[in-house]
Amino acid sequence: MLGKQALSIGINAYVPRRFTLEPCLNDAGDMTLALRLLGFHAHFAKDLSYKSMKSLTHQFINSIQPGAIVVFYFSGHACQFDGNNYIMPTNVTGVWAGNVNSHAIDVQKLINSMHKRRPRVVICILDCCRTDAPSEPVDQMSPFSRTFYGMKIGLAPMQAPPATIIAYACAANDVASADSIYGRNSLYTSHLLRYITTPNVDIETLLKCVSIDVQKESENQQIPYRYSSCNEAIYLTAPNTYKAMMPSQDMHRRPIVRKSLSMNPL
Repeated sequence: MLGKQALSIGINAYVPRRFTLEPCLNDAGDMTLALRLLGFHAHFAKDLSYKSMKSLTHQFINSIQPGAIVVFYFSGHACQFDGNNYIMPTNVTGVWAGNVNSHAIDVQKLINSMHKRRPRVVICILDCCRTDAPSEPVDQMSPFSRTFYGMKIGLAPMQAPPATIIAYACAANDVASADSIYGRNSLYTSHLLRYITTPNVDIETLLKCVSIDVQKESENQQIPYRYSSCNEAIYLTAPNTYKAMMPSQDMHRRPIVRKSLSMNPL
């Protein structure tokens, strides 16, 4: 049985080029390395088309073992429509409210599908929402002009199914910063990497620490949100008899993972 399973996806190479991002591959790659250090069977994927993303997530879901701790991490663009959240593949040209269901991945459906495999918990971390949706297309006939038309800014609030933890890099209906003082990673993920491998601290406490740091560094301009229905403490590393670490300068000194990473097949 695979006790810990993870999939991290990062997308930089968006089309049209004005939607290109900088830190997302580093974010997803570094998260994968950190999760592997924690004993996860973790996979990394980058710059996926819709077809590839749909296929990969389907493969990952089918690989989930009953009782597993499951982590899904995404760094890239996302939007919402009609109360549903969608993570975006590389080609977003012409993706708008009228066709988003067949051109992007519905996060709620993704989480629900994971739960059908009966994992112990699903932890979904979304470091996205870095683009404002246009209020109206300049040219109704142009797919470039219509991109994201009719879709709302940021992610909509979500109802977490039982045994689910959902973490947003910013508040619902808001935009996250792609910049941090560390340069390599986004603001949210740079702090997440500093905490994620801390021993003897449950994941919800770690995420609270991340939120505090992000809010402080951004001077309250970015406030991460969490939605949780998990009724037990989930440790990414097995707890032991030592006293659990709480937010402190010691945790802030933990190094960011910076090693190179190759993609592993599912």
